[in-house]
Amino acid sequence: MHKFDQELNFTEAGDHLLQADISDNWTHRGNLNGGLLLGLVGKAASFYSDKSGSMQITANYLDRTLPGKVEILVEELSASRNFDRFEVCLVQDGKKVLRTFCTLSQKTGETEDLSGSADYKPSALETDCIEMTRPGVTIMYENMSVKVDPATSGWMKDELTKPGAVNGWIRFREPRMFDLYSVPLAVDCFPPSIFSALGASAWVPTLELSAFITRSPDVDALWSSFRTNFYTDGIIVEDGIVTDPDGKIVAVSRQTAVYRKA
Repeated sequence: MHKFDQELNFTEAGDHLLQADISDNWTHRGNLNGGLLLGLVGKAASFYSDKSGSMQITANYLDRTLPGKVEILVEELSASRNFDRFEVCLVQDGKKVLRTFCTLSQKTGETEDLSGSADYKPSALETDCIEMTRPGVTIMYENMSVKVDPATSGWMKDELTKPGAVNGWIRFREPRMFDLYSVPLAVDCFPPSIFSALGASAWVPTLELSAFITRSPDVDALWSSFRTNFYTDGIIVEDGIVTDPDGKIVAVSRQTAVYRKA
């Protein structure tokens, strides 16, 4: 079994209660990656549903989620021919650390672009991008290859530009195709795009993350593009688009997070 799938391997522990034991392979500064947790939430909801088209999740990160045992509470909110809706919460050491609402769709298809002008094709080759490595800090990068477009890497040399932007490629180091539950990694594995405008910070904890996974892409690499246009009272708003190598949309996201200048 692939390392990622091991993390999403849960057991039944009661009525709509699941249990998982997550390793430290997907951490940044000891905290579990938010995208991994969204994948776990989606997989848990799917355990009680026959829908497998698209997936929408809105998550509130109430506290840090650490490696180790977690309880997954799944409440079915509504069900119809096309949609099943759930509230899924993660509990660790008796404390609720993540609360989410998840909608699973029966149908899937190509996304229709209504902007009339957007071009979502990757703007850089994967081989030309800069590999992210943070030994001992971001263990997640030992399992995911995350490469940043040189055009959005100026912050690494203290060359800041506005608006905040980070683009790049992501793939599993141990080969695996992306599916509905692993796409959320592409939403939350990259350096925050605020870095390119205001500089890097030690940690940018997520407050809320909404992700709409439009389909299971069945490709081994994804292109992610993030923008931060707003910064208010120490809170940033980051919008993201994830595509396959041909520029077809796989996910859209919006995240709010706390940013403190280093």
